[in-house]
Amino acid sequence: MNGAGRWGEVPLFGIVATVAMIVLLPAGIGAPPAQARAQAEQAAPAAQAQAQAEQAAPAATPAPAVNKLSEIEVDSVYAFTALVLPMHGSYAQHPEAIGKLIAYAGPKGILRGNPFGAYYRDPATVPVDSLRWEICAAVPEGTQAEAPFEVRRLPDLLAVQAVCTGPYATADTCYGSMMAWVAEHGYVLSGAVQEHWLSDPTSVRPENQEARIIIPVVKAAQGR
Repeated sequence: MNGAGRWGEVPLFGIVATVAMIVLLPAGIGAPPAQARAQAEQAAPAAQAQAQAEQAAPAATPAPAVNKLSEIEVDSVYAFTALVLPMHGSYAQHPEAIGKLIAYAGPKGILRGNPFGAYYRDPATVPVDSLRWEICAAVPEGTQAEAPFEVRRLPDLLAVQAVCTGPYATADTCYGSMMAWVAEHGYVLSGAVQEHWLSDPTSVRPENQEARIIIPVVKAAQGR
């Protein structure tokens, strides 16, 4: 999130590894036994040479993931009540923080949506230990909470919004495009950037994961 959020730090849900299995049928299948043996003997040196060449060759570098951004819109976000877990320091704490919020609020039956992140500082301009961010979730008005949790009424705001589709680990490209759009259209940031995670990474393939990015803004003249 090169406008806030993860800002290129450790991704929220970690690295998803994909293992592909290739099954090769012997060349002699369907041939008489003697012919099959002859084919296997002829193929063996070539196969061995190919295997040695593959072992010696450097591993191919996978193409970087490219996240897709939906049409960017400016729209209102209406006020709602949120359960908030304030956080400081590295974004590598995301899994622990999200788990803590769900473990606290889940049994109470108060969650009214998926958790989302709110980010106040740019790690490109402040040290990691100065980062300030929050894990939040919508809850009913009147909810009470014990420390370290807080309950806040998040205000109405105007926001630049879009859905970023692709691995959460590479969502920074979406942030770059959105921040450029904000500047080009005469807006400035007016609050914490939010990232609302719409997909469960344990059941949704990385290329199909979606997050709604919400950037609170005002027109530049108003922000001065």
